[in-house]
Amino acid sequence: MNDHDSFVPTSRKTESASLELARSHLDSGEEEKARELAMRACSKRPGDPENLCGWAGIFEELGMAARALEWYKAAVRSVPEDCGAMLKLAVLLGETGHDEESIHYLKKILGKSPDHVEARRLLGEHYRSLGFAGQAEATGPASIAAAPHGPGEREIAARRFPVAVSSRDTETFLRLFSGKELGYAVQRAQVPDGSIIFDFHGESLSSDLVLSHLRGDITLAAYPLRTDNTARYGAVSIRARGSVARANRKNPSVAALLAERARAHLLLMVNYAARAGIPAYPEDCGGVCLRLWFFFDGFYHFLKIRKFVMELLEHGPVPDGRLAVEPVLATKPTGLGWEENAVLLPLGIHRATLRRCFFLDPEGGHEAEQIKYLRRIRALGPPENPGGARGPGTACRRLSGEKERMAEEAGFGHGDRVWAKSRCEPTIGSPQAMKIFKGCGVIAELVERALRGRNLRHEEKLALFHSLGMVEDGPGVIHDTLANCPDYDCEKVARQTARLRPNPISCLKLRKLLPEIASSVECGCVFDMRGGKYPSPVMHVSPHLVPTSLEMTFSSVLPLKRVAERYLSLKRHQEETATALARLEGLLERGFRVKGLASLKVGRVRLARVEAGEKSSWEVSPS
Repeated sequence: MNDHDSFVPTSRKTESASLELARSHLDSGEEEKARELAMRACSKRPGDPENLCGWAGIFEELGMAARALEWYKAAVRSVPEDCGAMLKLAVLLGETGHDEESIHYLKKILGKSPDHVEARRLLGEHYRSLGFAGQAEATGPASIAAAPHGPGEREIAARRFPVAVSSRDTETFLRLFSGKELGYAVQRAQVPDGSIIFDFHGESLSSDLVLSHLRGDITLAAYPLRTDNTARYGAVSIRARGSVARANRKNPSVAALLAERARAHLLLMVNYAARAGIPAYPEDCGGVCLRLWFFFDGFYHFLKIRKFVMELLEHGPVPDGRLAVEPVLATKPTGLGWEENAVLLPLGIHRATLRRCFFLDPEGGHEAEQIKYLRRIRALGPPENPGGARGPGTACRRLSGEKERMAEEAGFGHGDRVWAKSRCEPTIGSPQAMKIFKGCGVIAELVERALRGRNLRHEEKLALFHSLGMVEDGPGVIHDTLANCPDYDCEKVARQTARLRPNPISCLKLRKLLPEIASSVECGCVFDMRGGKYPSPVMHVSPHLVPTSLEMTFSSVLPLKRVAERYLSLKRHQEETATALARLEGLLERGFRVKGLASLKVGRVRLARVEAGEKSSWEVSPS
């Protein structure tokens, strides 16, 4: 029955008497008589807000929660300033599982009466049950006192040391997250209702502010958009959809499943971006959501960055239907327009949950050394072409056919292994670098060590720099190879690659630097040494990349010291050639014996094996 249609005005005295009688029946245990009076009252709703609240309380005690909520709301509509009715409504909403609506009315109470103790206590309880410890703290004293330790129990805390942050670390942070010239925001939980807000400040970000942010004293949010409408970073946010999250906040098993699905999809996107040659950096944003960051080497129009992120989402893995995967950009829609977006910065403490925002490792856990992780972040080129010759659109379209296979390999429930798989696969973007990888066993071993996440010694890095670093897009190949090493430092590697000279490492030098690796791999390389070239892994790509030795041509009037230098250089070449020839002769000897050959035609010449006692020699003659 519709209460509005059956409304019958009654006198306040009669209403009060009926209400008192129903209360008397309840107190004496005569619930049936009280229920009969309550049902009669349903057809004659009183107009007095006090009686509305009284009958709502009767309904509540009789187990008629839906009717009680309706009458409490009617009382609140009649007298919006009645905090007592609003509190009873909020309590009943919380008891019936309508936490979000209960929080809404409790905030209204605190808006009218900020010192309302019971409202603050109940709001704190709601926040704590939902996992928002920071917002609960902002409502005032803890709603539930910590349980005392039992007899003989005592808390033993491990020693903790403050984070060591250098000026270089703060400068790196400012460079990565630089944006609006004048202006930043500080996140805080508002007293007394615990709402999360951002306080705008009109100054520029400084190293001192970053230091306070990293220490947890404040939580910074930056405005990526500069006055010329450019930005230098973008991100993707992954979380459970609002309706799904609200429906399962108090269901730990479902909430844990949603969190696992979100993390699995995040790692799937990391692997997907890596295959496209796009470095991406995952982060747990204080337990509120997960984010995937992309950084650029300069400031570009924010619409280009938006297009880049949207193309990546369009061609990337399809998320679970219960997840919301959204771009985090310099602007956000406001219904009829757009406004600057304050983006919460990593490594701070999210004020809603009081949990720190950490970057994630390949298995989905927190990186062990977050400050050093900042040094490993690589900036991309222009957003329309971040991977050199491969733009994000081209790379993502090239990978769109692989996403089903990737999802099948990894599975949404096993996303923590996705990134680990990709790290162990030697996928180098440059075709020339791949030729060296396939041709030289020493370089292949070094690349595989780096891709498995091992730190390389100085000699091992030197070998990579003077081999892979010599090819087309050499600096990019070096970054791709070393990026998984724990001690990878993007700025340091960039400086080292910028200083590289066109001086490829020789095979003899490789064997001297890395004897343990060189002795454990087979070497069957055959190079054309004419023109004074020396054997080098770079010869696998193209001989012209190895410079011609000037020592092969000289004048008779050279100074004695110069003559000695050239002689020693040629001796080194001779030693390298002799060593290579000895290895090749051994392989030839074995092959000729197995196949029973005496000679072999190779092009326009014939290679013949000549036995001389226990030893054999090799003769080359025109065929």
